[in-house]
Amino acid sequence: MNNSAYVVMWSEAERTSSSSRFADELRQRHAFKVLVDTPRLLVLGLAGAPHLLLPRCQGILWGHLFSRAASDRIVSDDGDALANGAAEQFLEDYWGGYVAIRTRCNGLEILRDPSGAVACYHAEVDGTHIVTSRPDLLFSLGLMRPAIDFTIVAQSLAYSDLRPATTALRGVSEILPGVAISLDGGKITSRCAWSPWAHVDGNSDTREFTPAVAKLRDVIKVTLRAWGGALPRPMLEISGGLDSSIVAAGFGTEAGTKCLTFGPAIGDPDERPYARAVATHLGLDLVELMPMVELVDLTRSDAHHLPRPCARGFSQALDRPIQDLAADLGVDAFVGGGGGDSVFCHLQSALPVVDRLMHEGPTKGVLDTAREIASLSRTNTWQVLLVAAKRWGRRSSRMPKPRPNRFLAESVWRSLPWPAGNPWLEAPPGVPPAKKRHVWSLIGIQNHLEGYGREAMAPLISPLLSQPIVETCLGIPSWLWSVGGNNRALAREAFRGMLPNSIIDRRTKGGFDTFVVRLIESNQALIRTMLTEGTLAREGLLDGQAIADFLNSRLADNEGVAELLALVDAEAWVSSWQSAPSYF
Repeated sequence: MNNSAYVVMWSEAERTSSSSRFADELRQRHAFKVLVDTPRLLVLGLAGAPHLLLPRCQGILWGHLFSRAASDRIVSDDGDALANGAAEQFLEDYWGGYVAIRTRCNGLEILRDPSGAVACYHAEVDGTHIVTSRPDLLFSLGLMRPAIDFTIVAQSLAYSDLRPATTALRGVSEILPGVAISLDGGKITSRCAWSPWAHVDGNSDTREFTPAVAKLRDVIKVTLRAWGGALPRPMLEISGGLDSSIVAAGFGTEAGTKCLTFGPAIGDPDERPYARAVATHLGLDLVELMPMVELVDLTRSDAHHLPRPCARGFSQALDRPIQDLAADLGVDAFVGGGGGDSVFCHLQSALPVVDRLMHEGPTKGVLDTAREIASLSRTNTWQVLLVAAKRWGRRSSRMPKPRPNRFLAESVWRSLPWPAGNPWLEAPPGVPPAKKRHVWSLIGIQNHLEGYGREAMAPLISPLLSQPIVETCLGIPSWLWSVGGNNRALAREAFRGMLPNSIIDRRTKGGFDTFVVRLIESNQALIRTMLTEGTLAREGLLDGQAIADFLNSRLADNEGVAELLALVDAEAWVSSWQSAPSYF
């Protein structure tokens, strides 16, 4: 268990014997320390984790907190500035990767920062509210009994990009990024204290390309510098792509920084020349590892400690070598470019043309954007204009369109309720369609930032999702991201000169497609058994014929491969909870 784990216990009355036993078990079996102890509030965590105690037992800030004005890390609170004030004001004055636990009159407020960097789940047991980054402890230490909600499991497959607050373990809900909950008088209320929709209009300094580049460069550099100064021994994962290279440029001057990349499986593109170019340009040492299919155990879920299936089994081939290297180097955080595509509005779509037409009317600029989208999509301008015209004529939806996993039984996904409880889903009236996609992609990326085995050693940090960067990017018009026919054009220009041109001007993107196909081919019998005799099949969630037909095909459809493995991952997650030791 890495040292970022914490448990908050809030009781309206005297602590129950079960909650007291739970706290004792945390101290004795997991070396948790009592950090805040009042008659109603008890906070436990691993003492080496970044945290900040508020004066007079008014609460605790768990994680990293930075000043908005100077981007300096906050390491002490000499007065009551952190303890007082509404959550909305707190979010204007500070940013970071944190959960803020603050007493409020006779109640308690829990605020999770908009990046979602620190996990935050809630359960109520015998009148005691428990908020924690490790909900599995509630079950492993006997406070709750695990019961899987298969409706939520099916939702995770049918609406994989629409993360609800309800999890697949009954009784456990997630406090989503940007949300504050209040516990007062036996009642729990929730509100969205930070919404991405509040930032989509932007300011005058982000509405034209050149000033937007300058603004973005400044914000990213300041934010990454702050993160780099807060992490003594980070390990940077450089893929060879733009996003992780930008993070490396921001972190690279820090003395304790270590870098790694991966070589290719047979048949996949070699990303190492790009990663080497970044490391050489920045003067960093680079360790090169190789993925190994034999390290993958598809029956094991690296999300076994989480209350929803979100792991990707194939990533074990990368994760296990990373863990071995991290143990040798003593790293304290894993840092990468996760979320960059979402933050930098990477859209393969004609929708930015529609956005610009809504903003400017039929101007030459609209035609320019159509040409740039055509270049980006490797099609022609007239085709882009045709698609944009069709989209213009349709009524704009205020909710994202789900993309059901093709291997779910049709009766299941057609009857599923809409995922509830995520306040970022519904767009306000008047938001243009590409900007909606920009916001919705920030929800989907949350499912890809956890569920890795190395989280047991140290936290995963995706600094591009930091609040100042996200707010700046949301305020930039969607069409500026494709200027010159390049995706993420603003981010490229912002770091031109700070990274090799081979990275800035690169259009291709590597992957592990061949490796994943090999993984399926070498585990065909196991996969068939898991998906025909496992729990998901017995619950009637799967289309057995569609699965059989796909496994008998050439596996050339990369999207189908990903959807198939999502079922395998979900089956492994379900099995991990069903086979968990009983403590009752």
